[in-house]
Amino acid sequence: MRYYIVVATLLIAITPSSSGRIALASTSPEQSCTTIEDALLSYGRLKTGMTRADLQTDFVQNGGLSFRGEGLYVYRKCAFIKIKVSFETDSNTRTAFSAKDTIRSIFQLYIDYPSND
Repeated sequence: MRYYIVVATLLIAITPSSSGRIALASTSPEQSCTTIEDALLSYGRLKTGMTRADLQTDFVQNGGLSFRGEGLYVYRKCAFIKIKVSFETDSNTRTAFSAKDTIRSIFQLYIDYPSND
């Protein structure tokens, strides 16, 4: 049931409005639905304990201020689709971000306008 609510919310959120604020005119409804389904499948594959490198297969870090312990990521195929993830940092790495950081929690996938940093 939760899956259907998320899908319905995503479909409503990316449907172009009469104000024309979302530039999806060249994308057919079928392509939009495929992108959403792909994002949901990618989201469904994410599990706690996976690494930052695993996450970055389908999601990229969103622009803006980022912290090693928590980050906002966007789906590679559509910058409107976002997810917030918290990490357990790799104690053997002293860099700002490590591909070996592990996912501690995964928040709900959601729709928002892309960042304009």
